[in-house]
This record gives sequence, C-alpha cells and structure tokens, in this order.
Amino acid sequence: MLKPDKSLHKFLLSTPARFTGRYLSEDISISISFPTDDTALKVDDNPFSRTYLVVTIRQEPVIAPGVILMPNQSFYGEVFCILLSILYGKEFKFHGMLESHGINMLPNLSNSPNSCYGQPQYNSNPRKDLEISLSLDQYGLIEPLLLEEANVDEEFRRRIIAAGKFYNRALSIFPSEPELAYLDLITCGEILSNFNEDKYTDEQLYDENLLKNFELINTLERGSSIVNDLKSRLYQVKRKYTYNLLGLLNENFFNGNETSQDIGVLTKDQSETIIKSAYDLRSLYVHEGLEFGSYISPHRNYNNEIVIGQPSEITVGKRAAKTISQSPTFLGLERMIRFALLSLLNSNKVPISKLLD
Repeated sequence: MLKPDKSLHKFLLSTPARFTGRYLSEDISISISFPTDDTALKVDDNPFSRTYLVVTIRQEPVIAPGVILMPNQSFYGEVFCILLSILYGKEFKFHGMLESHGINMLPNLSNSPNSCYGQPQYNSNPRKDLEISLSLDQYGLIEPLLLEEANVDEEFRRRIIAAGKFYNRALSIFPSEPELAYLDLITCGEILSNFNEDKYTDEQLYDENLLKNFELINTLERGSSIVNDLKSRLYQVKRKYTYNLLGLLNENFFNGNETSQDIGVLTKDQSETIIKSAYDLRSLYVHEGLEFGSYISPHRNYNNEIVIGQPSEITVGKRAAKTISQSPTFLGLERMIRFALLSLLNSNKVPISKLLD
C-alpha cells in the first residue's frame, strides 16, 4: 500500500534567479521543481521568470497520552525563505505546503511580474562580494543555524531569523513599495544593532557636547548615578545602528561592489555618512511623509550603490535634498545589511566564508 509518510513535510518556494544542483542531508532535502515544458529553462531573466524549489523535512508527529498532535509546519516555509535569501542574496517566496502529516495540499502559485529582474537581488548571477554560487548544495553553509547539534545560541537564532524576515520581505516588496522596502532594511539593521549592545563605547554613543555634560554632572554629589540614569534613558538607536553596521563591514565588502561602469560605488571613507543618511531618510519618511522611492532605486545601467546627484530643493526641501544625495540606494543598503547578517552568522558558530573574517 502506498500509504503517505506522515513524518514528511514538503514546502514549495520560488525565486526569480536560476539555481542548479540539489541539497540532501539527514535533515533536509532541497530540489528544483522542473516545469513540464523544458523550453522554460532556456529563457533569459525576465519579469516573469521563477525557479521553483521543493523543500522536504522529516518531523515525527507529537504523541501525547491518548492523542496524536499534528502541529502546523507551514512556518518552516518562511524560515527557509529567510535563510536562503540571506545566504544567496536573492528574493525567495513561500507559496505554501505540498504535503504535511500525510495530507496533500495545494499551494498558491500566484506571482506578480518583477520590473527589477535585472538587479543583483533578482537576476541569475551570484552576488559579487562573497562569491557564493547559485547552487543548492551551498545551503549546507547556513544549515547549522537550524541544527540542535550545532549548539547555536537559541536567542541568537531567534534574532537572526527575526532580522532576516525583514531582509527577505524588503527584497519581495521593493519593486512595488520601494520606501517600505527601505524601511524594512533599516529595521533589520536595528535588530542587528542589539547583538553588540554591550560593546559600544561612550564615544560612539554620545556626541561631544553630551560627553562634556556627563563630565560636569559627575563632579556633583551623586553625579555618577545621575549620569547612569540619563544614559539608561538615551537609547541612541541611530548611533547603535550606525556603528554596529560599520563594525560588521570589512575590506572584502568594499571590494565586492555590484556597480557597473564604476559609477555610484560605495566606498569605505564615505560609509559612516552613508549609513547615517539612510537612517535620516527613514525618519523623514516616517515623520514627514517624504516620498523618496524614485531616488533610491538604482539606475538599471549602473547598479549604483549610492544616490547619484542631488534632487531639487524646490521639490523635496533643502534638508531632504542633502540627505537623499548622501544616502545609499536600495542596492547599497541591502548589500550592507546582508553582509552584516552573514558576518554575525560567521562569528557565531555558522561559518559562511573566510571573506567575512
């Protein structure tokens, strides 16, 4: 009898990039779902191109006294999309489950055309900074994040997946909602900034005036306790976000830019200003409703990682014009965030690449 295996759970994912190979281990299988019309495999990148993947895991039903529990496994589909997007730097979408607990399921295959299909987050070229090929056998690099035997800290695992959710969602919505995608990348960076909360120096967290005021207060009776109380109320989110990102980018990041014709290259000497301006751009959108999507979209002929030129002050205002001109494009910010995610993994029992050391 062909009884279904109730311990197998299958998920259908897709990505606009073309992948090769297969990944198979004791814990997971990832394979390409080929179309019945093989001519579809020969089509170049276009707004409708997708590679479909079937992910299979084994998890036995939970048997409790007098009852067999069959928990919903669909959340794993989103987790696999998050991990794959971080590793390869490509957008992944979860369409639903194909099979779970011996029950066949019908996923949702709907996809919107992608007008940004030629950009590095969607095309079929490997990302340049870490040279991770678009072969499914590379998944083994990031698999330890989900393996109990890897002894990855549970809180670290939870935060990385939470941050990665914003990263992959940013890739998914950028073609239609560029401002919201940009905000998702900033949010991902804010989550990452909490990993190193105890490592920031006072010089990084506070400006010169604040540090001088703290010195004056320290001369008062109970001054040190007053300073500590003030510091506990100053969250300094922007500064943590900035210096955490700076600390996670190395020379290999700046040597692996995605630009063409060397126009709009993100360099090390401008990186601090660029990161701070990205955060300021987010604040202008949230607090003043500034629409900036057209400015942070990289030019299709250049793939510029920083904004080229400066918008008219008449159109957006003096402050916004300066902020936009100093900001990274979506591509530049995305590459910083992904590199930071992989750097944290690389230094926390999930070795990805020597280029991250």
